[in-house]
Amino acid sequence: MSLARPSSLPLFPEEPAPRRIEAPLPPPRIVPTQLWMAVHFPRLGLEALGIPPASQEALALLEDEGRKQQVFDCTAGAAALGVQPGQPLNSALALAPALQTRPREIAREQAALLELAARGHGFTPTVSLEPPASLLLEVEGSAHLFGGPVAIRDRARQLFAAQSFSTSLAVAPTPLAALWLAQAGSEITAASLDELRGMLGKLPLRALAWPAQVQDAFQRVGLKQFGDLLRLPRDGLAKRFTPELLHALDQALGLAADPRASW
Repeated sequence: MSLARPSSLPLFPEEPAPRRIEAPLPPPRIVPTQLWMAVHFPRLGLEALGIPPASQEALALLEDEGRKQQVFDCTAGAAALGVQPGQPLNSALALAPALQTRPREIAREQAALLELAARGHGFTPTVSLEPPASLLLEVEGSAHLFGGPVAIRDRARQLFAAQSFSTSLAVAPTPLAALWLAQAGSEITAASLDELRGMLGKLPLRALAWPAQVQDAFQRVGLKQFGDLLRLPRDGLAKRFTPELLHALDQALGLAADPRASW
């Protein structure tokens, strides 16, 4: 079993000393021969424990944040009382004194993700794990067997729903773009790189699963949508961001290879 790379991206360089940086040449365009379906399980923490997110029982899953506990996810019953993910436990209890709590069980989530990956082999032999709560399925050779990219996405949603798991799915020519779209809740099917670029451009950067410090850095320079990032000249990107972040953008746009290990 090979786990995917961490989702965190590098931040801005620590010391943005003013110096001239020559604009790097654009990397060669790589025409992908693959089509990727990303399946994100946004309520995996609850559902791995057999807790329906729509339950009217006021219950919250907790995770440790430093020395304090905070809400990782909660049921609809808790949300109706004002409880929400990221909230300190003390604040949640102030809103809902009768709130029931359970610790997040990461081992149960990982086991559930493995079981879901096994189900994913019904669509393709190539399934990549993207912890903590996503899968990537390479469906270039199998989508037509299900009626095309949109149809295979809908069939996957039905299969995982039958297992009592909520999903957000996206299909794109590159694995990283498909993953970003699914994690942002944008259920999009992009069949070409040109189509993909336009769809990515409309995404709010806040919707992407990037670290808060990176998001704050985007906000400081006025970047709100993914398209704002793409409109910056490459030499401007090179001055403001680390090479690792630029490489991730190139991978998402099909300008650099992005090999994935199959589980």
